[in-house]
Amino acid sequence: MLDGPTSGQVQRLFRAARTAARRQRLNAAVRRLLLLLPLPLGYGVLALAWVKWAAPSSDAPAAMAGHFRLLGYGWIVTLCVPVLGAVSGWLSQRTQQLGALALDRYHQSADRVTSALAFAELAPEQRSPWMDAAIADALRIVQRPSAARMYCSCDASICASACSNPVRLVL
Repeated sequence: MLDGPTSGQVQRLFRAARTAARRQRLNAAVRRLLLLLPLPLGYGVLALAWVKWAAPSSDAPAAMAGHFRLLGYGWIVTLCVPVLGAVSGWLSQRTQQLGALALDRYHQSADRVTSALAFAELAPEQRSPWMDAAIADALRIVQRPSAARMYCSCDASICASACSNPVRLVL
């Protein structure tokens, strides 16, 4: 699959593309989780309001226990919604080139990384000299591919500040 003196460099490109794709999947899962997280919070607020103001009188404790059981089941269901949303974000179908496209965007390499990885998957006898030149060009432009540098640390701080203040999530 990868022969020649640049096979180690191409392997670094492959690893960086896989890491970028994995980070994008994780980003999609966290984004859906944060989007759906206010649902159980809102349900909890409404359930508490119902218990405080509109609950039946304590004359019938058996009926009250049935209402609390239903509220508990509803709470469990609403807690499952954000978790299922995060799982669906992680498992959503994505193209194989998504990580390579993210590397191209970050390094501003005009699709050189994506093309190089597609050409490198071919056997050496199937590649033309133009394909080898495209691989060499991508390796020359992107000398140190890193998926870790693609995501700035300010995104994590914004997410942390949003999670620390639940009112921001609801509004």
